Amino acid sequence: MKSELDTVLGDYESVTARDFEFIAGLTGSGTITNKAGKAALDRVGKKSSDLTSKAILDDKLNYVFGKATGNQHNIQRSQSMQMELRKIGINDTPAFREYLSNHLNSVLHDSDSIIKIEKRSYIAKELLNKPTIEYTATVRESFLMGPMGGVKIESVWNGNKLLKIIAKGGK
Repeated sequence: MKSELDTVLGDYESVTARDFEFIAGLTGSGTITNKAGKAALDRVGKKSSDLTSKAILDDKLNYVFGKATGNQHNIQRSQSMQMELRKIGINDTPAFREYLSNHLNSVLHDSDSIIKIEKRSYIAKELLNKPTIEYTATVRESFLMGPMGGVKIESVWNGNKLLKIIAKGGK
């Protein structure tokens, strides 16, 4: 039996093919061939665990689908992202949660998605003496396609843990 996502978008391979067709129309087919070749070369010499480590999303999917709690800023940002996803036909269903989760896992393992790597820190207020914790943040950019358009996704990661996600400009 087909899932809701399969019914709307076809099988997952077709979604990828459509994405490639869209990108080829914008950049030329040579770009896709070069990127695919580079992605394959990037995987040479890496441990299989590096390529299959799963993204830790915690409650970020709730956040993206408008279900944030806490301060007013988080709630408003969450509702804004939910509206961006709705513009492209992505609603809060188990199938679309799986689709977004798969997208984020793909982004995590795509070295071409990295736009910036920087050292960051925060004060761990919940710990005794409130130490400053330093970490490396990897900022990634991707394009999420839905049944009615696409949206740019900016995500910030510490290793394979998703720290922040922003959906921008659904069309």
